[in-house]
Amino acid sequence: MVCIMLNPAEDVIQRLVDSGLDEKEANIAVSMAGRSPMKASQIGNLVGVSRMDAYNTLKRLQEKGMIKSTVDKPMRFAGLTIAEIFHQLINREEAELRRLRNHLEELESGPAEAFISIPSEVNEATFTVIKDSNHIQAAMERMVEDSEDEIIMMLGRWGILHLVRSGCINALNNAAVRGVKVRIIAVLDEKNSKFLDKLDDAIEVRHCHDSNAGISIFDDDAAIQLISIEENPVGRGKNDSALVVESQGYNKAQRELIDALWADAIDIHSARSKILQGNLIEPLKVVLGEGSFYQRLKDGIQKLSSVPNAILRNKGEIIGINPQNMTLDLMGISFDDLMRNIGNRIGEEIATSAKLIDDSEDFNEELQKIWNELGMGELVLEGNPPNSITVIDSKACQTGAEMGRQFCHLDEGILEGIMKARHGYSSISVKRNCPVDGSVSCQFEIQLLKE
Repeated sequence: MVCIMLNPAEDVIQRLVDSGLDEKEANIAVSMAGRSPMKASQIGNLVGVSRMDAYNTLKRLQEKGMIKSTVDKPMRFAGLTIAEIFHQLINREEAELRRLRNHLEELESGPAEAFISIPSEVNEATFTVIKDSNHIQAAMERMVEDSEDEIIMMLGRWGILHLVRSGCINALNNAAVRGVKVRIIAVLDEKNSKFLDKLDDAIEVRHCHDSNAGISIFDDDAAIQLISIEENPVGRGKNDSALVVESQGYNKAQRELIDALWADAIDIHSARSKILQGNLIEPLKVVLGEGSFYQRLKDGIQKLSSVPNAILRNKGEIIGINPQNMTLDLMGISFDDLMRNIGNRIGEEIATSAKLIDDSEDFNEELQKIWNELGMGELVLEGNPPNSITVIDSKACQTGAEMGRQFCHLDEGILEGIMKARHGYSSISVKRNCPVDGSVSCQFEIQLLKE
């Protein structure tokens, strides 16, 4: 059970209600704990109900074995300790469970065995509406236990918490251990990360911001679609509702939606590193050119053949052309674009690491500090958000014409990534103005473009 941030008495009352008592019963049971025997009228005044209402509630609690009454008149009532009340509830539920199991075992071993196992002859799509979070989780646990091939779940932000509270997570872990392929899409944040850690290592988990629709598909045969869920993640969920759907068409459509989200979702380890630690570790995906690479190769062979061998071997004097870049260019692969893409990733990571800094001036100071610590020169920022950035003593300019140009593209990409992540602009133009006076300072003009 997840800790609820209430005072101790309210916490116990809510837990007793969650365990099966009604609110009046739980309120009186908690109010009487640790007190001397009292009359019904005194108890009614204590909890704010009439004497008759208090007496009827006390009678129900007495029938459940949760309070005691004195023999002497006038009759007074004494409560049990909270621990004793929970033990009584546990014993009652265990006795009920034993009774149900005995009934099933007797039916399965008796003459009614064939009768109770006759399946329904239903050859069309069906659905069932289930109310109450406990009933929904029980149905989900049964379907997990019956699954043989694959389970796919979209849990949203708090779906994992419901699995942990209900114990369904144990069935899910057991399914993964016995060979069922289990995939989960969730919305990771600081509060639910510890619950996701309870999943077995064999379960594939990915993070996706757009996965709030709670649905689970079991072997493509059945699905549970959540309809209405209580906003409070630790509430009782008495009014929660869900659809249990057995329809190949419906499940196929939902499966295609989930597969599309799965392809765009982030591995949970990468997401945890980004969201909880501010590091971006998922693979960087880069588009390498377009069109026919074969045709581009044929067209570029003649260009390469005109380059002297001395240049191709890259020996001797310092040359102003990079044959490796020429080879990439003829295949339609821009090394400058690669550096800019890498810079974008670095910039996004820098902005993420400083996301807790709200003040723009403080953020700019932190950016200048980071840039200097990386040995990339001194930043001078103008505007808020910046529309001009000058890099004094730029190390890119000191690297030489060819390599310097490539590192300038890296600088451009870093600044672009920072501005996108920090200010939320979908499109940014960063233009570099190289010095013509032989100095080693670069000025970047930044244009923020809105869609």
